[in-house]
Amino acid sequence: MFADVDFLRTQIHKYKLDRLEENIIKLAEPSIHIHRELVSEDKLSIGQSKLGGRPDLPPDYTWPHRGDKPLTFMGQFRFSDFATYDQTGLLPQLGILSYFYDVDSTPWGFQNERDGWHILFMEDENQELQRIDHPIYQGEWIEIKPLPAHQLSFSSQLSLPRVFFNDRMEYDLDFIKVNTDWSNNDFSEHRAYIKMCDDNYPSPRHHFLGQPVCWQDKVERETVIYSENIQTSQHPETGLYRYLPEQLEHIATEMDKWLFLFQIDEDGSMKTVLEAGGTIYICIPKASLATRRFEDCWTILQCT
Repeated sequence: MFADVDFLRTQIHKYKLDRLEENIIKLAEPSIHIHRELVSEDKLSIGQSKLGGRPDLPPDYTWPHRGDKPLTFMGQFRFSDFATYDQTGLLPQLGILSYFYDVDSTPWGFQNERDGWHILFMEDENQELQRIDHPIYQGEWIEIKPLPAHQLSFSSQLSLPRVFFNDRMEYDLDFIKVNTDWSNNDFSEHRAYIKMCDDNYPSPRHHFLGQPVCWQDKVERETVIYSENIQTSQHPETGLYRYLPEQLEHIATEMDKWLFLFQIDEDGSMKTVLEAGGTIYICIPKASLATRRFEDCWTILQCT
């Protein structure tokens, strides 16, 4: 990521992308970078932001399950820990968000996988909480158990989207809106852009807001398609499966109603094993964020 616009400009020049400088600047969005450090969980106070470990929950809270299998506690985020870094003003100033995910089956976000993740939002940071032991359970592929605990710190950063050029032009619409001069015939600038992004944001990539680091389609687009179970149709002549024009129009309209909230990357320090070096992305309807209905969030998994 990039500390500020001035630093981003230095990187644009370093990677010889001067011709596209102003277009790239327009793509940059403020985000909150999550820095993690492996620690003994005893050093973390109740309610403090963390990845992994054991969750701090109300005494009467029931652990979320998918069938008989307990979900894995991925982390909790106390908004007051990073409110000063939210340049958008979209996030709550207070409250704790806890996120659970099925790391055994690694759901991709399809409509029939809705029980594969769970979010709890506690608006009162000062309510009584207890550190709850994580269930141990043998899943189909791995043993469900607590992940190593990590203390978190945060910083304001600028994020850039990954830009793809292939036959899936829907990937590129946002970029094309501000940059009609990018050459589709010479990929040297594209490779330089991707290298600049990767060099300045090495994995693991954990952050709130801004631009997600997508590996396939835009996550907001996949959220609409998967959450609504929108299916392609087979063309009678070509035999190819494509979305109908009215479906594409609907998807584009609904995408604008969703916001990328945060992502958690595969992380060797946390001992998470997501599908093929994947990343989980959490999106929320903008209307739900405004009213703090975090239970409306949707999870998407993509892999490299």
